Amino acid sequence: MRKSIFSRIFAGYLLLTFFLSGFILSFSFKVIRTHYLDSLAENLERIGNALKPSVYRFLEKGKGKELDNFIKQMGEKINVRITVIDKDGVVIADSKKNPETMENHSNRPEIREAYKGKTGRSLRFSTTVKETMLYIAVPLERNGEVEWVVRTSLFLKQINTLLHNLRRKILETAGVVLLLSLIGAIFITRTVSVPLRKLSIAARKIASGDFDVRVDLKNRDELQELAVSFNHMAEEIKKLFTTITLQKEELDGILSSIQEGLVVMSKDGKIIRANKSMKKITGISDMEGKMFWEIFLLNSPSISSLIKNSIETGKSMTQEVTIRDRRFLSSITHMKTKNEVVLVLHDITRLKKLEEFKKDLVMNVSHELRTPLTAIYGYLETLEEEMEEEKKHYVDIIKKHTWRLINLVNDLLTLSELEKKGEIDYEDVDVTRMVNQIMKFFEKKAKEKEIMLKASVPENFHMKGDGFRLEQMLLNLVDNAIKYTESGEVEILVRKKKKNIEFRVRDTGMGIPPECIPRIFERFYVVNKARSRELGGTGLGLSIVKHIVELHGGEIFVESTPGKGSTFTVIIPQN
Repeated sequence: MRKSIFSRIFAGYLLLTFFLSGFILSFSFKVIRTHYLDSLAENLERIGNALKPSVYRFLEKGKGKELDNFIKQMGEKINVRITVIDKDGVVIADSKKNPETMENHSNRPEIREAYKGKTGRSLRFSTTVKETMLYIAVPLERNGEVEWVVRTSLFLKQINTLLHNLRRKILETAGVVLLLSLIGAIFITRTVSVPLRKLSIAARKIASGDFDVRVDLKNRDELQELAVSFNHMAEEIKKLFTTITLQKEELDGILSSIQEGLVVMSKDGKIIRANKSMKKITGISDMEGKMFWEIFLLNSPSISSLIKNSIETGKSMTQEVTIRDRRFLSSITHMKTKNEVVLVLHDITRLKKLEEFKKDLVMNVSHELRTPLTAIYGYLETLEEEMEEEKKHYVDIIKKHTWRLINLVNDLLTLSELEKKGEIDYEDVDVTRMVNQIMKFFEKKAKEKEIMLKASVPENFHMKGDGFRLEQMLLNLVDNAIKYTESGEVEILVRKKKKNIEFRVRDTGMGIPPECIPRIFERFYVVNKARSRELGGTGLGLSIVKHIVELHGGEIFVESTPGKGSTFTVIIPQN
């Protein structure tokens, strides 16, 4: 059961009041009793000291009987028991009892203390009168020696009666004070609890959506400041809520209008929201609240796997996928602040068809061009044999450009074939034999340019891959290295590195400027156009190399310093 703040504050105040009252009363009773006993003891000591001269005169004259009568009279007058004892503990006179019938008092604690010349004090049970008494014994000396003891005493029941009366009055006073404190506590607690209850009710109304509620307090204290702050907070919340509502409506409008499919998921893969385009793409209208695999596993297993990998690794991913015979570029990103995953599908079906059309066009045109170009080149060679020497120069120019066109067509056909194939046929490749054949192929060309051609490959080295394409890759890399190296060396290095095969082609040529490196694998891109045209380059060699590497699931890296040379490194996985 929930306790109100009033009951908690009041209960706390009540407990504290009772505890302090009990502690103060208990402590005060002890202090008052001790103080009262000390006061009585001092009074008894004064009485004893006052009796000492009279007692001494009786004892000097040996009038013990007269002393006993005197003591009894004095005891009755002052309502105090008086006893006179000699140094041997024998009772000489007593105001209550016959001294001759009383036992020896030498062992009484207050008497022993008086024998030492000090005032003795004791609160104990009297065996003579059978009651608890307060005893005070003062020494009576003669010639510097303690000869007698004058003892005065009071019955404890008299003391207790006085203390009891005093305690009753204190308790009555404390009860009145406690009652007034409780009334004050109720009033003080209500001054706190009532405003807080108003604030609590207003807070619940705001939580339910009523942002117009306000709290008006008459208090001139911190609670009034709290109420003012609360009202200001309510105004700010209303403004923020209005802004957020407008932003949400705007966002919903944007999400509904965009053509791309969009879905937001939690970290565990539950779909939080999806726009109209996504629902249209998947053909499912009630996506919210379902797991991603319920939507995409049947429509597109590849996108379901992509989402799963992205959620498990926490990385953003991009991949082309197929959903219901349409091609989409899927992009998955992670919103770190909200711990959510966003999937966007961009329809690239039309672009893919256009790309396919372009590839087919390039392939068909290349096929159509290759046959007449080959025929032209053949006829030029025939004409060259029959032509006069001074006219052969013109035929050489035509042959050079025709051969360049033939190379361009062949490269375009190769590139189109690689793009269309999409995969390779793995076989056992004798890398050592392949490198040796490439060395022989470029041996003459390297000697003509006085370039040292070197190779470093283990004996009888084999790997898994497409032998024809790997050879084509190395031919293009070595051909480029020799083309753009005027002096120095070109080296082919092959080695096994963990579970991968590393191919490295290094040259000491002109190098590649840093700003050109990101684009060298693009189609038709050349660093030096004039030199490339002079050497018969098509600008497709490195693009073909990259396609071959990617078909093998590998990577290619370039390190180059202008004026010092370049190094192309290819990593082909073997797992």
